Amino acid sequence: MDSISIVIKAKILSYMSDNVTIIEEHFSRAKKENTGSEASFKKMLKDYFDCVLILSMNHFSTNNPEAVERFEKLISHPSLCGYDVQLNESLTPGKIYVLCYFMLTGKPAPKDAYAEVADEGSQLFLSIIKNLCEGKTTPTEPAPEPIVLKDKESSAQKKRTRLSADIFVASIFICIFLVAAIVSIKNNNSKKQSSQLQEQQIIDAVETTTPVETTLSTLPEVTPEQTEYSKERAEYEKYKRQFLAGLRQEPRPSNGEVLHNLVDGECLAPLEIIAPDSNDYVIKLKKAKYSYIEIYVRGGEPVTVDVPLGTYNLYYACGSTWYGEDGLFGEDTDYYKLDSTFSFYEDDEYYMGYTLELYLQPNGNLSKERVDPEDF
Repeated sequence: MDSISIVIKAKILSYMSDNVTIIEEHFSRAKKENTGSEASFKKMLKDYFDCVLILSMNHFSTNNPEAVERFEKLISHPSLCGYDVQLNESLTPGKIYVLCYFMLTGKPAPKDAYAEVADEGSQLFLSIIKNLCEGKTTPTEPAPEPIVLKDKESSAQKKRTRLSADIFVASIFICIFLVAAIVSIKNNNSKKQSSQLQEQQIIDAVETTTPVETTLSTLPEVTPEQTEYSKERAEYEKYKRQFLAGLRQEPRPSNGEVLHNLVDGECLAPLEIIAPDSNDYVIKLKKAKYSYIEIYVRGGEPVTVDVPLGTYNLYYACGSTWYGEDGLFGEDTDYYKLDSTFSFYEDDEYYMGYTLELYLQPNGNLSKERVDPEDF
């Protein structure tokens, strides 16, 4: 195994160990809701390995422009890595490895290294499942990389390594039914004990003349650690959706840059825009669905641009992180339409335009309404 493969394998196993909480959440939810089914187990697998994939690829793409470029290509065409990988399906440690290897080198990963990562990843995953079934929450640490260099494997050894990846898949389905059985047995025992307890309480109530005191049951308070984890989980879910949709942060356009101009005519009338520094903005002057001009405005930096003469409806989108002309500001984008029309015209001596201030003011003369992204 080459040095790049060793580094990638170590990082994948590390992220697998660090994100066991996703699996623990699934087990806890399955016990409460009695949903230890094959479908719920597959969803847990997808969430878990999606997280490992995103963290690994994000780690290896940091400060590496070539890796970032290959990273973006893999989002749309994962098969470029030379292996059959589908991002909308549940991944495995081996598939995560081949994606990371291609992102770093631009070449398909070695098959023997792929089999080794798949084998060690499956062993680590099965140890995690075993610990959770036994009531433990701390996963087994991955085995350290052997120091002694191995000779070239024999064909029989390679065959055993390939078989281990198949065993991993079979083991998953065994675990599915094991988890379902454990959850079902525990729930049945719990219902039986609850029924017996209720019968005993009724008998005690009939036989005693002393009033029974009752106490209110309350949910435990949410700890700061739980709140922080929920925020991190929400951020991860948002990042995952944007990651799978192909959105990636891009440099902000310059202040006043015209992103699109689909309006006939020369740009003659002035439009001054003053925006607060809390967000950046895309201002859209629209004559019709396919006749509009879009301008990028950086928050806190007033700018004046010239636009073609005519009457427009004015829309704007705002947000803090720029994902390009197609993604705008990602899932955090807010879309608005102003209720007034704006007419840019020429009088006897001047071209008449507007000054648009996007601050909330006590005596402001404009009102706005939210619109759906498809109406922007």
